[in-house]
Amino acid sequence: MFSITHYNSTTMKKFLLLLIAVIGLGSARAQISNEEFELVRSIFNSERKVLFAQNMELSTKQAELFWPVYESYEKEKAPVGNARVKLVKQLVDDADKLTDDKIDALYKESFALTMKRMKLRRKYYKIIKKEINTHVAARFLQLDEYVNTAVTAQLLDGIPLVGVKKD
Repeated sequence: MFSITHYNSTTMKKFLLLLIAVIGLGSARAQISNEEFELVRSIFNSERKVLFAQNMELSTKQAELFWPVYESYEKEKAPVGNARVKLVKQLVDDADKLTDDKIDALYKESFALTMKRMKLRRKYYKIIKKEINTHVAARFLQLDEYVNTAVTAQLLDGIPLVGVKKD
């Protein structure tokens, strides 16, 4: 069974809460500054990289091959993450004034972002599998999913449920 054994999950929770706080701060002011967003992203990405470093269990040779691929993945994934944060912010900011068309558009965008993320994960699984091995590629996907699930859970906790329209 998979478990994160080398990482203090309290630290990850603190940074997830920081991310949520900044999104909330942006909602309260209607606009989050680029500096605030970049600071949170930088801190979060550093913590994410620490989680991977402490849990990938790579040999020296594997690490030499893995880290450039990891950096490429993170660079390619950033626009998807940015769009996801923007989408969440829209849901929070507009929660009380969502029309049917707006809800539909937001969820279509959410589906498209999920597909982009899955295609990217598949692409990098294949790259890591080819350059290192299948076990390392699988562990990469497990850790990536762990972080994504933790972030998603925190984001969902801050999103109000869409009001049900009574016919």
